Amino acid sequence: MLQWLIGAVGDEALAYLLGCDLADIPELASGEKQPSGDQAEVVDNLSLLRDNMPSQLDEGSVNDAVRGWLMQVSSEGRTVAVKIHEHVSTADATPAADDELERAIVALALDVYVAFLFPSDLRMPTMMQISSIHVVRATLQHPAGKAFQEAALEDAVIGAIFETEVEHSGRTAMMYANTGSGGSLQLLMLSELLLNRAWRRMDSARRAPALFAQQAVSELRLARDLMAGKTRAIPAKIAFAGVLLPPGAQLKLDCGVIRAASGADRKLAPESLKGQLQGTDADGVTTLINYDGDVILDYDYPFRVRFTKTEMSDRPQPFPDDMRPPASFASAVTRLRFSLMLAADRPSRVQLVQTWQSIDAPLNAGSTISWSDPRQGTGIMPVQLTESELTAWGEWYERLNTTHVARIELALSRILRAIAERREPSDVLIDSVIAWENLFGTSEGEPTFRVTMCLAVLLEESTEARQELKKQLGAIYGLRSKVVHGSRNLKESEYPLCQEALEVAIRAIRTLVSERADILELSDGALRSTKLLLGG
Repeated sequence: MLQWLIGAVGDEALAYLLGCDLADIPELASGEKQPSGDQAEVVDNLSLLRDNMPSQLDEGSVNDAVRGWLMQVSSEGRTVAVKIHEHVSTADATPAADDELERAIVALALDVYVAFLFPSDLRMPTMMQISSIHVVRATLQHPAGKAFQEAALEDAVIGAIFETEVEHSGRTAMMYANTGSGGSLQLLMLSELLLNRAWRRMDSARRAPALFAQQAVSELRLARDLMAGKTRAIPAKIAFAGVLLPPGAQLKLDCGVIRAASGADRKLAPESLKGQLQGTDADGVTTLINYDGDVILDYDYPFRVRFTKTEMSDRPQPFPDDMRPPASFASAVTRLRFSLMLAADRPSRVQLVQTWQSIDAPLNAGSTISWSDPRQGTGIMPVQLTESELTAWGEWYERLNTTHVARIELALSRILRAIAERREPSDVLIDSVIAWENLFGTSEGEPTFRVTMCLAVLLEESTEARQELKKQLGAIYGLRSKVVHGSRNLKESEYPLCQEALEVAIRAIRTLVSERADILELSDGALRSTKLLLGG
């Protein structure tokens, strides 16, 4: 009978029903441990339920019927599962609540807790993170769910948001989030969204009804703050492919924590990114990396939302410009990637390629996932970082993480594109020279002379070496102009000049950041070039 129940509701839900630890279930099922009198009574009653099941039902239908019966609400306003649980153990503690809305979410969380323990009965993508159809049914049908909706409409903030009644959807509002996403939100589904996020946020090893209800209150308070127009920090992560961290190592930066990807992280990654790449470096070291990322940046996302009335219209409404993702995180990623390239001095440039991003956004059915396939870029050489390279990575990031470097961010991003995305040598050439111009370009005077002279002065010490480098850079600059203006195409013999242009751009930034930060303090290329040429 216990083996049948494990198949019908899962071992975690059965442990809840019998009021025992999960570890006790195998021993009870095998007969190694005898049930208590109350537990035996519960099993006998569930046995009667099985005996009364129609014989023509298949296993899936039987399982669904058992779970549905357990989630039925009695005349006392409690589910059958809770009544069974309390028959064999003491009632679960009720967390403190400040008002009717919080009391309703607490009651709902305690009563539908077992539904989250049922094995998943939906073949949905992992990123949706929907636990069970019984969770949805329970929140819609439970008296506490209806009490939650009534209390929400009485709330000054929430009630104003859901003042519009939409046919077939009930009280509905349009929500825009500063993750760049938007859509309608139904009051009818609000409690289920809060409970799902509370479940995701809990430590799986410490799940318990009272803790779940407490987390649900926390999620409700977060949602109320967001609905009131406040900004709140929420957990987010970005995955990178290309390198492996030293075993057990982490890197703490102002933008977040760099760590190795875990199995839980990989469950969030889209299936299309699954795959591996193996490479051997110049020293004969073989490294295996995953395209779905081996490095994770954990960070706090400054999340906010805006609600508008739902209006039925055939014309799509433009997305609010001020609700697009903050540019600061794109800048942080650029600096992370560039600083690692500077830190790891190897024959082949070390690439850190962003592969997917997850934001555990409140008021969403699941995490907001975006991704790009690293296989679409240029070839990645898998790299196992050393401890010294990891330390240097943090140091170079700090050097780049200044307001002065922000002025040359175009140069950083163009160089990264040239390395990781560009397949045509002409594109590498164009991006590299754009980086030169971002450093020292100006509308004053002759740009070729000014830019190439600045690079020569910055990178060489003797007059002879500067003259030689300026001559080489002038030829590259002229080649770029011919390609851009369509006067001719690159010759294969000129391909090395494209890589030379890229190398000069990287060397220039390395030197500016490490030795001439005073130049970067100036606000534009004209001032930077003037100071450098005048020997300041």
